[in-house]
Amino acid sequence: MRQDFRTQSEAFWVFQDRLLSHMEQMNRAWFQRRHEGTNAALKAAGNICCTTSPAEALEEYAAWAAGSLERLTRDALDVQAHFTTMSDLLLQATHSVMHGPSEAGQADIMTPTEADQPAAMKEAA
Repeated sequence: MRQDFRTQSEAFWVFQDRLLSHMEQMNRAWFQRRHEGTNAALKAAGNICCTTSPAEALEEYAAWAAGSLERLTRDALDVQAHFTTMSDLLLQATHSVMHGPSEAGQADIMTPTEADQPAAMKEAA
């Protein structure tokens, strides 16, 4: 029992450490993009105020907007990668506690089996 507790606690704290490192990297990248966006907006605002025609102002705005969309896309990709990393971390922690995949290595613990019958959906009233 002691060994099982030790395995579980080590798996938990290794998971926590990896999760914190991952979150720190993700947040650092997010803040960097926000700084980039703020600096780009400041530059665009200054350039727009110095334009001599509406077309030039629109070009400056379009350049800023394109950069903004790029940063938002990178945010979305980071979130997607975050969920993948979280799933991997959880599976690694669970496998270390369970000493590998379940069912004698035949199936991953997250794979539904025949015993896992789908729950019936309740009808809306």
